[in-house]
Parts: sequence; C-alpha cells; structure tokens
Amino acid sequence: MAQFQQVQESDPDASDLAADALSVVGAAAEVGAAAEVGAAAEVGAAAEVGAAESQVISFGLTASMARHGAGAEDVVEAILAVRRAVITATGLEPATEPVPLVVGDPRVAAVNLGVYLLGLLERAAVVTRTDRATVSIRALAQLRAG
Repeated sequence: MAQFQQVQESDPDASDLAADALSVVGAAAEVGAAAEVGAAAEVGAAAEVGAAESQVISFGLTASMARHGAGAEDVVEAILAVRRAVITATGLEPATEPVPLVVGDPRVAAVNLGVYLLGLLERAAVVTRTDRATVSIRALAQLRAG
C-alpha cells in the first residue's frame, strides 16, 4: 500500500494514534480504489467500495487501539487533531469544511470519523493539487510542529 508506506516513511518514528489514523485511512483509500476498479462494471459497486473502506478503517483503528493501549475516545481525539492539522496544513477554509458530529458509541464514532477523514484528505488533495499521501505528510508535519 503505497500511501501507507509514504506516510510511514515521512516520519519513521511516528508511533502515535494520529499517525496510525492517517495510515489506516490511506490504506482504506487504496483498498477502495482497488475495489472500484474491480467492481466498475457491477451494479451497486459504490456500496461495495464504501463497505470495503469502512471495514479497513474499522479493523485498522481497532489494531491501533490495541497497539497503543488506547480507547475509542482516544482515537476520536486523535482523528479530530488530524482534521485540524489537515485544514491548517493545506489552507482549507475552516468555515466551509463540514464539522463531523461525534455522538453515540465511541467505536462507531471513530470509524465514522475515519470515513470523514478519508473524504477530507481527498478534498484537501484537490484543493492543493497534490495527492492524499502528500496531504497526509503535510498534516503529520503540522501535528509535530504543534
């Protein structure tokens, strides 16, 4: 998974939840793109692609929680920090960026935020005329800078 490797290589010492969340979302995007190509001719392909991405995000965030001994609430906080970093690092207008709602079960909220983050990375890539990996690397640098 090229984006996952690019993000990890940009900061090989990154072992925090925010870096993991970016990597997980990057991996989900690549799985979604592969599913999109494979299912392009099928009816209902978009639903299958979205389901594949959500599953990768769910499994990846669960693995990150186990790796860091963190709870779903910690993942939610980490993804919201990534959101702020992406917006700042790419110059997106905060007033026009949707604000994700975080309600209900924290595990479900974390997965939903992961899906939201995937869309945010895509929007930021379009605005900056780059790709999701470049946006992710910029966001990691912003997080490190504080």
